[in-house]
Amino acid sequence: MDLYGTNNMQNMVNMFSFPQQNHPSPSRQKPNDNYSYIKIPLFGRLRCIKDKNGMMCLLFVYIYWIYGTWASVYIVLLPAYNDGHVSPFFIYFYLSVALLCLGSLIRASTLNPGQLPNIDDLQIIEGEEWTFCPTCNRKRPPRAHHCRRCRQCVTRMDHHCPWINNCVGEENHYAFILLLLYAFLLGLLSFIICMMHFWILPRCVSCDREVFYIKHSIWFMYLLTILGLNMALVMGVQFFSQHLNVLIDRTILQNMQSMPEEGSVKVRDTFKAYKELFGANAVICWLLPCRRRKTKPVYIQHPV
Repeated sequence: MDLYGTNNMQNMVNMFSFPQQNHPSPSRQKPNDNYSYIKIPLFGRLRCIKDKNGMMCLLFVYIYWIYGTWASVYIVLLPAYNDGHVSPFFIYFYLSVALLCLGSLIRASTLNPGQLPNIDDLQIIEGEEWTFCPTCNRKRPPRAHHCRRCRQCVTRMDHHCPWINNCVGEENHYAFILLLLYAFLLGLLSFIICMMHFWILPRCVSCDREVFYIKHSIWFMYLLTILGLNMALVMGVQFFSQHLNVLIDRTILQNMQSMPEEGSVKVRDTFKAYKELFGANAVICWLLPCRRRKTKPVYIQHPV
């Protein structure tokens, strides 16, 4: 300390200074090591969250899909086709739905759900609706939340889904909606195939009775019936719930935090609501999961 007490004055300034003014800029932050990127043809650059529990859940979903598709095709559809009881177009339709379901699962689980804009918290944007995330050291737009699993703030975060090991946010919400739709159709088709196997189709003539899965097909079909019915019911309810949220422009997190006031909910036009969700692509492209969503982020469409 010098004669004028310079050190004491500096200590007093440090005591009363605001901590948010000393946050590092976004460019100085450490990179998030909770996920890694891999490149796959057709799908492009895919992200993988390093969460053991989430990866186990996602692996279970893949096994679920593999078993359901294998049992439906090899135990029912192909033998019935060889006997002339099933049209090849039905098999193509079933496989198309299965592949679209798989593509939607890969897309929803590997897309970045919504990255925050690279904006300094004290510059450019001055709005009361923008909040500051003390973990990310960034300002975030309305309805953005920090996910402890993904270790990042997600724009327009709906929820974190352990079954896809990813958050559902602004950038992958459309893929999650497609996943619910195709999973519902796949479960429903699998259940219908089981009912056809038990009640309509005659006993297979061309099957080799010594093959293990043919010899014990009854148990495989019992399990497929339970899995197909469960998938159809759960995914159907989830899809209907997401459909309502899209129409009223709310997220699951908003509904969990507080229910809307009476008279404040407005149902949007269905086409406009889904166009905002799926992007400016052609309507027929909305059904394809392996595409890029052409739209501007919500915080640019509706600036504060």
